[in-house]
Amino acid sequence: MPKCAVSSTQKFLVQQHITTSKHQANKQLNSKQRQLFLTQPTTSNVRSEFNIDLCRSLISADIPLYKLKNKVFREFLEKYTQHTIPDESTLRKTYAPSIYDETIQKIRDEIKDSSIWVSIDETPDKEGRLVGNVVIGLLSEQYSERILLHCDVLEKCNNKTIVKLFNEAMGILWPKGIMYDNVLFFISDAAPYMVKAGQALSVVYPKLTHFTCVAHAFHRVAEVVRDNFPKVDLLISSVKKVFLKAPSRVNVLKEMYPEIPLPPKPILTRWGTWLEAVEYYAEHIDSINNVLLALDSEDAVSIDTAKTVTCDISVKNDLAHIQHTFSCIIKTLKSLQNRHLSLSESFEIINSTVEQLNRGRGKVADAVRAKVDTVLSKNPGYEELQKVVAVMSGESTVKINLDLSPADIVKLNYVPVTSCDVERSFSQYKSIPRDNRRRFTFQHLKEMFVTYCYGNRQ
Repeated sequence: MPKCAVSSTQKFLVQQHITTSKHQANKQLNSKQRQLFLTQPTTSNVRSEFNIDLCRSLISADIPLYKLKNKVFREFLEKYTQHTIPDESTLRKTYAPSIYDETIQKIRDEIKDSSIWVSIDETPDKEGRLVGNVVIGLLSEQYSERILLHCDVLEKCNNKTIVKLFNEAMGILWPKGIMYDNVLFFISDAAPYMVKAGQALSVVYPKLTHFTCVAHAFHRVAEVVRDNFPKVDLLISSVKKVFLKAPSRVNVLKEMYPEIPLPPKPILTRWGTWLEAVEYYAEHIDSINNVLLALDSEDAVSIDTAKTVTCDISVKNDLAHIQHTFSCIIKTLKSLQNRHLSLSESFEIINSTVEQLNRGRGKVADAVRAKVDTVLSKNPGYEELQKVVAVMSGESTVKINLDLSPADIVKLNYVPVTSCDVERSFSQYKSIPRDNRRRFTFQHLKEMFVTYCYGNRQ
């Protein structure tokens, strides 16, 4: 309690001070503090625990810590929690690192000495950094949740940096010594540096199978289809331009055909979106053509181009051919992204799609078959996983090249055949460094990202 010095030689000064409102307020405050001390001797620990829980909750809910600067929000928290709300910098610098360490320990306790699979990918972020994410999963006889283990900035994008990132992540998981025999599966995209990294890692991790994402593979097959139908590609791009940021033209479409959706806006790097656009135009090309005829060609060059293409009979025939022969690729891409598929179910989908594509006729179908053979033959772990599926299906004469025990083979039953999980992690990552949250150091960003993903994993 603040003290006020008064003369002890003059009694009336002491009595006068005791009656002041300042002394009475301080006396009451001191009484409350003493009572709190007697009932809760670890007051500082209680406050620390509150700050930890507050910080963890904000991060898990993806609520920026700077929101604590909002006066109304602070007053609300203080009113109903009866705690002093710390500054956001205090939470970020003092509490977020301890929560990150706590999260990593939870991951270690969950994995322990069990077998795992690993997935790695990289992407540039808004600051121009090349960020690599490491996602792992527990290998067992049933589906397990995916865990973001590590996130770091790569100096370059090559096989050496990927191997280094992989080993760093395993060192975080097993700090007392990496369990090399417990890493059974590594999935990535099919970039040449990833394939080289997989070869290098297979030397250090003796039971490791490197498998490249089959969703990426079928997406490259879909690109072959697009390349062989330039008029259909022109149709999709020109109609997209006609209605892009043009509310008046959209209104014309809605007035004439209120029951049909707007034309799709495919993104070429997003799996299967071009083929989905083909399905749309195969069903609605006549309606779109009528809408285009109602528009003035002088408004935009794209309108005139779109009118010409939609009236071309060869375009309509190509749409029918693509939908009949290659629409199975869309269904395959969607089906393989199901996280709960077993390995046998995934390969059943893959084999069924390959069979359907092999039944196609014509030059484009031949080019697609050749592409399918190429992407699957270049997949370093495709043949090995086929053998694993055969063994689990009851074929006793199959020889698996890796030194896997029967228990290890069973654990591979729920390995993913796509890299969707690490791709999804980048969507979560990019939501954190928003335009008003760009001053994070990467260390603080990593701590919040790993904590956020662990609290919201699926």
